[in-house]
Amino acid sequence: MTGERTAPAADADRPGTASASAARPGIRGPLHLPVMGMAGIWLLYVAFPLIALFTTYPDPARRGIGLAILTVFAVVYLLGFGRSPHWAEGNRRDLLWLWTALLTALMIALYPLLFAIAFSLLTFVVASIAFPHPPRIALPVGGAVALVGTAAALLLAPEMPKPAVLGFTLAGSAFVLITAAMTARMEAEAELRHQLATAQDRERIARDVHDVLGHSLTVINLKAELASRLVAADPSAAQAEMQQVAELSREALAQARTTVMRGRESSLSEELAAAQRALTAAGVAVDAPDPSAAEPAAGRDADLFAAVLREAVTNTVRHAEASRCTITVAPGRLQVVDDGRGRGEAADGNGLRGLRRRVTEAGGRVTVESAPGEGTAVTVRMR
Repeated sequence: MTGERTAPAADADRPGTASASAARPGIRGPLHLPVMGMAGIWLLYVAFPLIALFTTYPDPARRGIGLAILTVFAVVYLLGFGRSPHWAEGNRRDLLWLWTALLTALMIALYPLLFAIAFSLLTFVVASIAFPHPPRIALPVGGAVALVGTAAALLLAPEMPKPAVLGFTLAGSAFVLITAAMTARMEAEAELRHQLATAQDRERIARDVHDVLGHSLTVINLKAELASRLVAADPSAAQAEMQQVAELSREALAQARTTVMRGRESSLSEELAAAQRALTAAGVAVDAPDPSAAEPAAGRDADLFAAVLREAVTNTVRHAEASRCTITVAPGRLQVVDDGRGRGEAADGNGLRGLRRRVTEAGGRVTVESAPGEGTAVTVRMR
């Protein structure tokens, strides 16, 4: 009857946890006003026993007693729903059951005044079970309470039409239980979608950090090796190379931080410029388009092409032993070709497997053509 549930903390009672050390919620405390508001809408159905009370008894004293019980029932119902999320989160099942027991007692107290009409409050009792508790408890216990209450109403008021009794007891309770089950399922699906999105985000960050650091560390390694060879022959040139190593290290650290914090991806023009620097540092001649013209040519695929270019060039620098690399960017197509030693039957590495998956998800296809001694061509075609 609220459309909102709160799952209990799984480790709230485990010793040594933060939840166990914190003060457990009691009867008094802050109220969850949105839940109270949604639950309060259903108090309109208290009008049925209220009308019956005023139409059955002319005696003001009996009316007053009945009205007082109904008022207390409504207040307990509302305040219970206001506190129930805190009790559920704090694993205070004892207070939740106490709340249900108090509502049941108030409903029974109305029986001498309203007879079977008092059981029209059964749906509120069932709601106090159905929404705060997990489905594995709420459905069987709530269903049992609904059946027992309906049977009691039928036995205690045989003169009332059975369809009427079933309508305000069993049908109403069934509606509450179905609503609670559907709400629980939607919340479970929402939680699953959240977990899936989190996993995908982690995978993307891991992939981007791999791409950024793999590319940067490859260039840093090349320049460090070059500097070590130049130390004796040309110290000033070695110093210049080490300065570039320090600069590249700072850039790689900044890119890794940015990728983790904001999920940043380099633009295609930035990746082309970085590719030319990396290939040149490795002694590979580069034939590539102007970075400023490549991005417009790639259009909406520019970000994807940037990631593919970074991985392909990193593999060329690391493994190809190439003397020339040609990069082609066109609408819906990117190609990186080197004249190195080729891949042969080598299996895809983590980076290339990740790129294949990413390109496929974007509606494209990656092909890798390679043979020993004949170089490697990595081509991406978008549909």
